[in-house]
Amino acid sequence: MKKLFLPFLLLLFASLAAQETDHAKLEQIASRLLTDIRATRQNYLFAHLDKPYYMAGTTLWFRIYLASVNTHNIGAGVKTVYAGLYNKEGMAINKVLLNAEELQLNGGIQIPPDLAEGYYFFRAAAGNSYLFTPFAVVQPIYVVNNLQKNSLSETNKISNSKKAKDSALIQFFPEGGNLISGVENTVIVFATGTDGKPASVNGTVSDHLGNSITKFTTSSNGFGKFVFNPSRPRRYSVHIREAETSGRVYPLPATSDTAYQLALVKNDAGYIKFRVNLGDVLYAKKAKSFLLGFSKDSLVFAGIGTGMYEAEVSKSKIPGGIADFFLFNEKMEQVSHRKVWIDPADVNLTISADKERYGPRSKVQLKIAVTDKSNSPVPALLSVAVTDDNALLQATDTNFLRKLILSPRRLINSHCAGEVAVSFNEETDILMSSPEITEITVRRDSFLNIEKLPDSKISLKGILKEKNKALAGETLNIFPYPAANTIMKTATDEKGYFEIKDLNFYDSTVFALQPENTRINIEDVTITLQESGFQVLPTIPDFSACITEMNNERIEAFKKATADTFLTGSSKTMLEEIVLRSVKGKKTSEKKGNKLSRTITREQLQKQGLSTTANAVMMVPGVVMMNGKLTIRGGMPTLSPDLAGASQEPIVVIDGVPASTGNSVIDFLNSIPPEQIEEIEVLTGPEGAQYGSRAGNGVILIKTGLPQFLSGKKENMVIIRPKGYHVSPEFYIPDYSNEKVRYAGFKDNRSTIYWNGDVFVGKEPLSLSFYTADTASTYTVTIMGITDKGAIIYKKTKINRN
Repeated sequence: MKKLFLPFLLLLFASLAAQETDHAKLEQIASRLLTDIRATRQNYLFAHLDKPYYMAGTTLWFRIYLASVNTHNIGAGVKTVYAGLYNKEGMAINKVLLNAEELQLNGGIQIPPDLAEGYYFFRAAAGNSYLFTPFAVVQPIYVVNNLQKNSLSETNKISNSKKAKDSALIQFFPEGGNLISGVENTVIVFATGTDGKPASVNGTVSDHLGNSITKFTTSSNGFGKFVFNPSRPRRYSVHIREAETSGRVYPLPATSDTAYQLALVKNDAGYIKFRVNLGDVLYAKKAKSFLLGFSKDSLVFAGIGTGMYEAEVSKSKIPGGIADFFLFNEKMEQVSHRKVWIDPADVNLTISADKERYGPRSKVQLKIAVTDKSNSPVPALLSVAVTDDNALLQATDTNFLRKLILSPRRLINSHCAGEVAVSFNEETDILMSSPEITEITVRRDSFLNIEKLPDSKISLKGILKEKNKALAGETLNIFPYPAANTIMKTATDEKGYFEIKDLNFYDSTVFALQPENTRINIEDVTITLQESGFQVLPTIPDFSACITEMNNERIEAFKKATADTFLTGSSKTMLEEIVLRSVKGKKTSEKKGNKLSRTITREQLQKQGLSTTANAVMMVPGVVMMNGKLTIRGGMPTLSPDLAGASQEPIVVIDGVPASTGNSVIDFLNSIPPEQIEEIEVLTGPEGAQYGSRAGNGVILIKTGLPQFLSGKKENMVIIRPKGYHVSPEFYIPDYSNEKVRYAGFKDNRSTIYWNGDVFVGKEPLSLSFYTADTASTYTVTIMGITDKGAIIYKKTKINRN
């Protein structure tokens, strides 16, 4: 048994008496490590979804948080974030681009109404990274389709039992990276089945003489550990018991006479203590070593020791999160590495409601404040979700915040909810024990042939052809709107390909393309635009293990709660008829076939000399402003924000394509110069039904043409609307202050009562308000976010609706 020498540890931030060469080496190592850490621009993302279960045809609401792994600084210098809904085969169902530079990272992804019931993944990654690194978001959801049968199919059912299959793969990770003879060693075990998913196994550690040393069991997450005291020259192995077989034997790494090991021996509320263990040769020589600790991108500890020694480090100066401690030999070579979890300093998130209990369709007011230990306000970006517990049974997870911060180092994404066989404190320490554990979080062979996602602004690119023949070497003039006086130029290559890089525009932005060559007839030209986005991605077995953590009971509860949603009249058109019957006692909708439309031509627009498109639309009888919103006949608010996705405002259709109008139709209309418009038609009758349930408040049809200043001398143009940065649709909150809505005879069974993915809390507490639904229940308020200093926030509270 080896003994500790008297500790001889010299700290940089104390009065020291040591050789100048040792100090010079220590400073040189520290400088080199700091340079490397700060040069590593690695970012991590985490996501807040409004819920884990959705109906087909509804909206998945999300907020992405992006920060530096090292500094936790928000944004982390990334330009673009890629997000989307994917199936298990890696095919995109719907995808969006997010403007990370402007922190516009919230949005809503429409789930197709005909999407087959089953499991899907919400994925997101920052530019200049892979879509499925440990620093990306891979979050499972379940989509219910009530037009299909109402029970989980055999193919969609999941098992919460994860046993190792035949030929399980077992990996061993000694603490600090090495095994040392004559001292206690901790060894981490990670087990997977043949399907690549974590597995629960039982094992026995034995020496080559057949002596049983110790036993262990891995948890459902595949991790376990054991402690033993190896001695040379014995060899050690692990026997894994497998059903109906004699099992398999795995050799353990051999001990080394020239190895160093940095082991954690204490981690309490105030201090952490390390022990430096040495192989036999180094032990005899009383080898010197250098110990340095880093948190985020700062040096928090440094010292020099001789032989085997212990070093105690105060936590008071170490920020919360993961701290890295490195051991170097006299040649300034890294010989061991150990991570340590430090509980974050308290950031207090306060959520208070104005009442203890609420009735149906009642107004709820929440007050939110973020403060530090001294009760001083802390600026923070937040997202808020309020969900109905009847539809969404809540999983208890007291360690969610720690899981979230550890997520880049975890095999399974932090959002996978489920019980683990070991305590989370123990699991945390397992993940910190050896840096090699982080290398198993991704199956590298899964993406060796996948290119990194570009970190640039959007590219406007496509192929120019005339009568199906590529137009090579042609110059294109491109006019973006509303900045119509700006002209961009590009040229096609030999295949007709053109591209303009690093543009910053949003969905529904209009461009006019004009070949400079006047001999080209634009009517014979086809322009095939190419999207900026991701390619098809393969399934990742490790991340698909998240699926097994979703609970069948919760899925069935959601299906039951939403079973009749598609029959309740959630669309605007149906709700309008219900409300009019309820209030007036008779149906007053327009007669079928009675076309109610008004058309405004370009000539009329020019004659009126209107400065904005919204003013032009308001020339149509029945188009009025109400509560700051542009409406047709006053509009009719929807009671299902998922199904309608808008307020009482009409839908806008440009050249046959429904437009994403953001938070305000009037603001969107005013972004279109009147001179660009050929014709405006407003539909107020049933003819708008072809545009779906969103058309219940009417339809504004806009046909565009060349702006006035381009007509005449500049012709031969084509209008295009490429996919740009995502603009979050509005999460509509039903306005039950309107008596017509409050007393209407429909069923309000929303599962997401409220969502806001873009909340900023500053010096003063923030107030939010929304209305309850019909069913007596308990609501869960979930708030997630990040402070201006990079501290992650997560909290849940309850509201009684009975």
